[in-house]
Amino acid sequence: MLKGYKGKLLHIDLAREESKMVTLPEEILRKYIGGKGLGAKLYWDLIPEKIDPLGPENVMMILSGPVGGTIAPGAGKHVIITKSPASKGWLDTYSSGRMTPEMKFAGFDGLVITGKAKYPVYVLIKDERIEIRDAGRLWGKGSFEVETYIKETFHPECGEICIGPAGENLVNFACINSEFFRQAGRGGAGAVMGSKNLKLLAVKGSGGIQVAHLQRLLDLVLKHYTKFKVSPIGIARHR
Repeated sequence: MLKGYKGKLLHIDLAREESKMVTLPEEILRKYIGGKGLGAKLYWDLIPEKIDPLGPENVMMILSGPVGGTIAPGAGKHVIITKSPASKGWLDTYSSGRMTPEMKFAGFDGLVITGKAKYPVYVLIKDERIEIRDAGRLWGKGSFEVETYIKETFHPECGEICIGPAGENLVNFACINSEFFRQAGRGGAGAVMGSKNLKLLAVKGSGGIQVAHLQRLLDLVLKHYTKFKVSPIGIARHR
């Protein structure tokens, strides 16, 4: 398997309350590079042309790229890909936090979420253990309250995404929140999550990720970090 990848996706069918690991062939990962590239391929394969973005046939994907989970800058980014309720077309929207590292550490490169739950639910993933739980107590609450709850009851360093009342009520520009102050905005991915009756998804992994040339990666990161610390632009951004 290519370094940087785990070579698997976790498919969660909310309607059936089932999940399974799906193997990603190396040739697919080489041809469709990164979370956006892989997402474009999956979008083409999995999402029919004329479906309702807020219908159960729509697919929501949370994907990472080959540097996800490493110390490379930007390695905490994830992309959410789905059909947009705002534009009725392709949507790729980005956010950051612990979602990508924890997905990798749990053993997969991304999530593919299909179907619609019969009632509001949230999903907990700890390595290969997946639980779908009743989210009735969380439905109607704001994202900050939901994120505080999952950090306190599941794991303080989990990766998580959630929606607030806008997503629940299918506002077609609703965002998806992560790590309190980060949002996957534009296009209404939060409404897609709400249409699936999915309030929250949290991941915690105990594994790791391999890179092909660890020392070269360390040297490159330290070189640019050193330059960043004395750069006027870097100092301004830090401040």
